[in-house]
Amino acid sequence: MLALPTLHPDRDLPERFEGVFGTDDELLREIRGSIDTAKSEVDSLLSRIRECEEEQSLVAKYEHALEALTPLLHQIQESKELDYVGLVLEAPSVLGIDGGVVLQEIRQALSDLSENHYELFVVRIDPETLAGLLVIPRELSARVRAFLWGENISELRLPSYVSDKPVGEALRILLRRRIELPQQLEQLRRSLHTLSLQWRERLEAYKRIVENWLVQLESTVYFYQTRSTFLVYGWIPENMVPLTQQRLTEVFKGNVVMEKMKIAREEVKSIPVALKNLALVSPFETFTKLVALPRYGSIDPTPYLAFFFPIFFGIILGDIGYGMILLGLSLYARKRWGAWPLIRDFSAIFLASSLSTILFGFLYGEFFGEIGEILGIHPLLVNRMEGFLILLPIALGVGLIHVLLGILLGLMLAIRHHDSREAAIKGSGLSFLMGVFLLMGSVVGIVAQPYATVGGIVALVALFFLFFFGGARAAMELHNVVNVLSYLRLMGIGVASAALAFAANTLGGLVGNVILGTMIMLFLHLINIVFGIFSPTIQSLRLHYVEFFENFFQPGGREYQPFRKV
Repeated sequence: MLALPTLHPDRDLPERFEGVFGTDDELLREIRGSIDTAKSEVDSLLSRIRECEEEQSLVAKYEHALEALTPLLHQIQESKELDYVGLVLEAPSVLGIDGGVVLQEIRQALSDLSENHYELFVVRIDPETLAGLLVIPRELSARVRAFLWGENISELRLPSYVSDKPVGEALRILLRRRIELPQQLEQLRRSLHTLSLQWRERLEAYKRIVENWLVQLESTVYFYQTRSTFLVYGWIPENMVPLTQQRLTEVFKGNVVMEKMKIAREEVKSIPVALKNLALVSPFETFTKLVALPRYGSIDPTPYLAFFFPIFFGIILGDIGYGMILLGLSLYARKRWGAWPLIRDFSAIFLASSLSTILFGFLYGEFFGEIGEILGIHPLLVNRMEGFLILLPIALGVGLIHVLLGILLGLMLAIRHHDSREAAIKGSGLSFLMGVFLLMGSVVGIVAQPYATVGGIVALVALFFLFFFGGARAAMELHNVVNVLSYLRLMGIGVASAALAFAANTLGGLVGNVILGTMIMLFLHLINIVFGIFSPTIQSLRLHYVEFFENFFQPGGREYQPFRKV
């Protein structure tokens, strides 16, 4: 990517360019009016929904009392001369515990106050609470309420919007509202959904228009003018330069000239980054961007992620059956939700990973665990449950190759940037790691003894140069030995997955009931599939982000955002 030099309007050009882009005032008024209308309609519906939800919550507090008192409403005859009082009686009080009055004493006191002109209906709400409905002459209402208050007997407090109505009528209203509110809420929510469908397309179009206006306004910082000409400066991918020049010539008939300028050293850090990879590799850019974009002039790790991630995934999961299920899920997700870029990328990633899983399933001879052997699928490499120790050196070998590649990329980057000190550190680190593992290989009998001496000498010499050129940095390079050992997790977690598959088949066969055994086996295999998707993904990414990237990856890139209409 190339850039025009940075211009200073107070020195290089007499005037700042203004007014290249504008907004349509009529369209702007239309957008504002539409947004205000939509907001008003949505706010009105949301307000009514909140009111219904609050009322529903309030009515729910009286649900038990309503259910208990409803049968009593049929036993009373309402009259303007009578007052109806709802009561809540706590069980300890009515049973005479802790010095409270008993129910019989309440009845006697009410009888004395009203000269036996009262009715008290009591029903149990729950083991701790009774609900009561007291019917008394209206002229005795004040005296009776004072008595109830003095005896610490709670009166049923109804919502404010029915508090001025007789208890019977109020309870009937609450009962009716308890039935009506869910239906009313459902209707309001359907109306809100319908409203969103009506406005969605128009508002999305307005959003794109406004975003374009904002981009236009932001882009004016790159525009300058004189009395007779104007100038635009910015960045463009180098491979797009010929096409851009051609289009400018076609549209403006030679009146606009485009010139490539040499990039100044101080501008390098501000150059944006546009990742460009093959179609098979580009989905893995999602994983790269999870960390950060690589800095301009550094190395894009995406191709290496695209190569090693499926391999690591397959090494860990390594089962034909699980791979086929993952393959089916990936194809279905791509077909069903392929229009979503993120889903499309992940389906492509797991499609490649599922094929790797099937391949390693043949190498391990696993089809939902040891069912593969029953079906005549024999390991092409080794049975993981039996040859675990054989697989450990393979895991270390894979890790050594991966880490050495990372160091080699770091060495190439240092050479590209003419950083001789960094190149010496990386070269020494590369030699040290190779020497150490030659020495370790001879100890365990993998490498011939003469190579042990060579490895030891190389490691010692490299160690000297590491500390000579790197100082404290040498410790970081030495840490790569531990990084290689981290790749043992490839086999450790993989064997754990195989063991769970074995346990699923074994437990399913021990039950003695075909249906129950099948259900247990399917359930455990389902758990293993879920873990078999997440665990290899996490572990494979960790090996890349921590053990691999630290040797060459330089984050801090700024994403290239072309000036265009969205």
